[in-house]
Amino acid sequence: MKIGFTGTRNGMTEAQKQQLYKLLSQYSGEFHHGDCVGADTQAHEIAKELGFKLILHPSTAITRAWNTGDYENVPAPPLVRNKHIVNETQFMFATPKEEGVVSFGGTWHAIRYAARQHRNVFIIWPNGTYIQTKENNPSFLEMVASN
Repeated sequence: MKIGFTGTRNGMTEAQKQQLYKLLSQYSGEFHHGDCVGADTQAHEIAKELGFKLILHPSTAITRAWNTGDYENVPAPPLVRNKHIVNETQFMFATPKEEGVVSFGGTWHAIRYAARQHRNVFIIWPNGTYIQTKENNPSFLEMVASN
């Protein structure tokens, strides 16, 4: 299984970390992320603990974390890097800092792109609850994709 991740450089809440661990522990395979400070690094550590193969998609931004993975892609601008993560994975986990859908920010760029590519995205809210944007939820998929 090839799983992608996107999250805020501000880092995850404790509830998001716990929920990501719980959900991610149901899978195995490759874990792709953007090698940014904050949530990417926290998710990297969770995936590492769970035994995933770690695939880095670093950005050219100064917020790069320089994590060590099993494979590192060529650095790319953040929004391009987000597309690479989505394109190379089967579904995504996302941990935004906001309590609802917004029309700005790198995390939401990745979520919107994944929705338009018909990827299932598990959006884990700051309080630890989550929703899925998969195709059996077309109204949410349309809302996310259009923002």
